[in-house]
Amino acid sequence: MKGASRATKFYHGTFCQKVLKAPETLRWIPVIRSCQRTLGEENFLIVSGTDVYDSLFEKLKPALIVCGITVAGQKFLWELTLPTPGNNRRANQWHETRLVCATKAIDDWIRPESDMHAGGYNYVEPKATIPDPDWGSESFHSLFEVAYRDRIIDSLAHPVAKEFLGG
Repeated sequence: MKGASRATKFYHGTFCQKVLKAPETLRWIPVIRSCQRTLGEENFLIVSGTDVYDSLFEKLKPALIVCGITVAGQKFLWELTLPTPGNNRRANQWHETRLVCATKAIDDWIRPESDMHAGGYNYVEPKATIPDPDWGSESFHSLFEVAYRDRIIDSLAHPVAKEFLGG
């Protein structure tokens, strides 16, 4: 399936990208980051309204997942962690500037770039005119299922749930 191989990694530094502006392509998702060596440092999604959600609520981070596309037509899901009062100012600055990039990418092609000196993301707009992308007919749901197939926690028996619950 085209474009859904890595959901949490957005393309930055090399490709221009756009974000699809449509209500069906936006999802608010609770996210938890695992640091377990066997699983790698990855974000996992928690199914709302489950025992897992209730048990891990204090450790969850809110995230917005949007559908994006590169100039080459590669679709991807961009996980945007939302700034929260519990985060430090520096972490929030990275989250806030990433949201700025995603918002800009709704209307314009951009190339997000990390700026270590400023402590956040900037974006570059292309000098050439790039036509609007062909989003195709693939649904957000089908992209989501492929991209997150191995990273959804829906049970307290999941290794990441056990990691955070001390089991």
